[in-house]
Parts: sequence; structure tokens; C-alpha cells
Amino acid sequence: MGNRLAFAKLHRRNTWDNWVDLDEKWFYLWVNKGTLKLPPGYEQVKKCPQSRAHIPKVMFLSAIAKPDPARNFDGNIGIWRVCEPYAAKKTSKNYQKGQVYDKDVYMDAPKFRKMCTQKVFKAIREKMPWADKVTVQMDGASPHTGKDSVNVLNIAGRQCRHGGPIIEMLVQPSNSPDLNANDLGYFASMAARVNKCHVRDVDGIVKAVT
Repeated sequence: MGNRLAFAKLHRRNTWDNWVDLDEKWFYLWVNKGTLKLPPGYEQVKKCPQSRAHIPKVMFLSAIAKPDPARNFDGNIGIWRVCEPYAAKKTSKNYQKGQVYDKDVYMDAPKFRKMCTQKVFKAIREKMPWADKVTVQMDGASPHTGKDSVNVLNIAGRQCRHGGPIIEMLVQPSNSPDLNANDLGYFASMAARVNKCHVRDVDGIVKAVT
């Protein structure tokens, strides 16, 4: 509670103009709970996973900011699949032996740093070139803060700018998902979108989200 109060006092005059919320989430092919509301005349999309115990899922890393219509900026920095290229070891119904495809992986500190420096930072500087400094807020999960990731990313955010803004990482108060716009509504909206689409496999999830 004290951390939330201190955060509120520190940012009570913040306009959030040069602020980015960053977080990741698993999106599932099929969710066996909740209520889906459909307009009259629409039928529910039937999804038949091969196993109820192993529902296909894909993790995405999302970065969003405050929209700025004056600069024709919609606030969408980017959303990226958390994956690694993988060469199939044998022929299957989906891939030929040796064929390279994207394999979903769990987020850890090295992977988080790699995605931030290679994708997130680049996208921020491309879409917010007017800013002198951009604050990137994230939660305190171990992939975000482990192995001194915050300091490493802060150093990287001051380097290789090519005229773009300085990027500073900030850890939000603990137990405060409501302070991150991704958790506050964006992820729920995207999950509902996946649930309403004719998604039948992992590729369908990727297409629906991105």
C-alpha cells in the first residue's frame, strides 16, 4: 500500500505523454469458462481442441502508450510473439525435417532483455521520435528484474539512440496490475477478440492478435 501511495504522489502531475506500459500474456486457443455474448442471428464458433488438458497457447509481449492524435499516433507500439526459431528434427504432419519454424518459449530474463533491445526499444524510437525520454513501465516479475535486467536495460536505453529518445525502465509497485494499461484492459480485449475469431490453431492465434 505504501508503494502505491508513493507512486501516486510521485506521478500525480504526470501527463503520461512519453510513457509506455510493457507486459506479456499467454493467449489460449480455447477457454472453457466465462460467458460469450453474441448479437441475434450469430452462432457461437465451435472449437475442438485435441486435448482439454493441453490447450494450445501463445505468449505475446505488448507495449502500448498514450495515443496522440495530433501526431497521428494511435498508442500502439507493438505486440510480439515470444518464440525462438527451431529446426524440426524429424518430419511430421506439420513440418518437414530441417524446416525452421517459430517455437513458443517461456519468458526469462535473457529472453526479455533480448526482445527489449531488439524489438521494443527499436519500435519506441520509430513511433515516438519526438520524445527526448521515454519511460517504460513493467511489473516486478522475475524475467523483468532478474539477473540485474533493469540496470542492463537502462544502460542499453541510453545507447544506440541514433537521434531517438533515451529509454528508461521503471518497475511498477507490487500487486498493482491496475497501473499497467495492458493488464487494465488491453489484454482482456485481445483475449475476447481471439475467442470470437474462427481460430483453430496456433497460427490462428498469432493472426488474431497481431
